This record gives sequence, structure tokens and C-alpha cells, in this order.
Amino acid sequence: MSRHYEQNGLPQALYQTLCRLTGEAAPHLLVAVSGGKDSMALLHALSEEARQKGCRVRAVHIDHGLRKQSKYEAMMVEKACRAWKIPLNVERLQVNEQKKRGESIEMAARRLRYQVLEAHRKPKEWIVTAHHRDDVAETVLMHVIRGTGIRGLQGIPEKNGRIIRPMLTIGQREIRRYMEACRIAHCEDKSNADPAYLRNRIRHTLLPLLRQAYNPRIVEALARLAEHAAEEEAYFAPMVDALENKAKRGEEKGLGVWYDKDVLRLAPAPVLSRWAGQTLVRLGIRTEERMVRALVELAEENGAC
Repeated sequence: MSRHYEQNGLPQALYQTLCRLTGEAAPHLLVAVSGGKDSMALLHALSEEARQKGCRVRAVHIDHGLRKQSKYEAMMVEKACRAWKIPLNVERLQVNEQKKRGESIEMAARRLRYQVLEAHRKPKEWIVTAHHRDDVAETVLMHVIRGTGIRGLQGIPEKNGRIIRPMLTIGQREIRRYMEACRIAHCEDKSNADPAYLRNRIRHTLLPLLRQAYNPRIVEALARLAEHAAEEEAYFAPMVDALENKAKRGEEKGLGVWYDKDVLRLAPAPVLSRWAGQTLVRLGIRTEERMVRALVELAEENGAC
């Protein structure tokens, strides 16, 4: 990969992906910037190419209040945004104080992070995150280890409402080369090396083992698996929505939702299992395979649902 490609290829590829995902030639963008290499590469690349094409780019940095050094990360992001002439908002949270009962620190931080991003988003803006191909591979493996159906093999969606992730086809190596070629400063989050977190053990232990001992292109293979799973889910989505509309009999806030079991029992197994997964998501329940299976069994039993 030439130095010219490293400096110019990523910005051009990102801009083209943004246009495809948004259907706009000059989308307005709100970029989530942690200060790590992925989000700093994303923000720099957008400031180089997207703004030249007429895109409006703003940034949000969220300090979760979990680490003492986080204030220095915020200062680094502020310095970069001043240099690149990108408007920035900094939000400071206390995740430990706001997480729900039974919710992990990771889940609480993610929930609050997206709440803040949505609160800052203007009506025409798209929220842009720096998830990349290696994140997809890690997510697929994490779902497999915890137990998942086809839905979990999708990994990370490229587009979810007004949230877009234009770097999902770009690997960590390409990002690192771009950072080095453009000499972009970034921060290293020490918690990313903490083996207490499953994702970190997958990133630093399992994936390197799979790459070395089984398949040097394991990340690409898992990313392709995620693409195939997403295609299957898109195929079944209209059938799942039709089942939901046909089987649903009523809903009362705080009390629950009622379904016609006779309708559910007649649904093909692939549609019913996907309906169960989608229902669990709406209820805010983790979609582990055992939970999906339990809801399917409940739907197939005699009696009210």
C-alpha cells in the first residue's frame, strides 16, 4: 500500500460509503470521537474529504467518568478539532452512578453514549461511529461464545436508523497505516487491554490464536459470515413483521403484550425464531439463544400467550 493511497484512499472510500448509506451527496454528520485511533482516523478522514464535498461535520466526545486519564483524552480531542476546524461538544457522564441494576459497565456506557449522541443530533444529521471490520469479527465471536442464532452472526449493522458505520469494510491494519502516514495523534484506552472484559480476551488472545494457528484471514472470514447473515435476516424481515402484525392481539403499558398462539404455531420455524429474537430486543432482554428458544417453546405451547 503506497503512502499516497494511505493518505487519500481512506478519505475517498469513507465519503463514497457515506453517500451510499445516506443517499445524499453532502450529508450532515455528527461524529462520535473517543480519542482512540479508530475515531481519530475517522474524524481526520472526514475533515479531509467529506468537507471538501460539502458535508457539514461536527463531533461529540463523551467522557464516561470511568478513568482518571479521561480528561486528558478530552483535551487531545479538543486540540485536534481546533486544528481541523471541526465544531466539538464534550459531554461528561458518571456511568457508575447511572447504570441500571444488573447492567454491566459496558452496557451502561453504550446505552448512555447513544443517548447523548441522539440528544446532540440535529434533525438532518447522521450519527457516525468508527466501528471497523475487526470490531465485526470480535462481535461475531462474542455472540457465538455467549450463544446466538443467525441474528447474532450479523455482527454490527452498517446502518441503524440515523446511525451509520462507514468503516465496517476497513480493517485495523489499514486504519493504523493511515494514522501513521498522516501522523495523527490519539490516546490509548488502558481498559481496552483489561482481560476482565470478554471482548478484550477475544481481541488479544482468541483472534491472534485463530489467525496464527488456523486462518491468517480469520477477520475477513468472520466479516463475510456477518454479511451473509445480514442478507438472510433482510430476506426474513418482511415475514417476521407480517407475523407480528397478524399475531399481536393487544398491548397495555406496564402490563405486557398479548399474542394469538394459534397464529404463532402456524409460522415456519425460521420465521418464529426470528420473531422471538425481535420480541426479546423490544423487551430489552439479551437475545441469547436459550432465551429465544424459551420464547419459541412458550409460543408453541397450548394456552394464552
